[in-house]
Amino acid sequence: MEPAAIRTVRLKLRVPWDRLSDLVKGVFTPLSREGAEVTLDLDIQARAEKGISRNTLNLTIKETLNQIGAKVIEERTE
Repeated sequence: MEPAAIRTVRLKLRVPWDRLSDLVKGVFTPLSREGAEVTLDLDIQARAEKGISRNTLNLTIKETLNQIGAKVIEERTE
């Protein structure tokens, strides 16, 4: 007898950025195939000794987030 199906799962993860495609392939795609509505909460922390250009933040990153319909819950810069 198969165990009862799981209705909700929540996983809190720390994944190296260069493994995101593996995360999509091995986690999000199978959940999607199961008919799950998947949302993702991200906490992105980026630090560069020489600094990150404000143009990169505003014109590239924020514009991309806007285009994909991402909702910025919190933003901090130093």
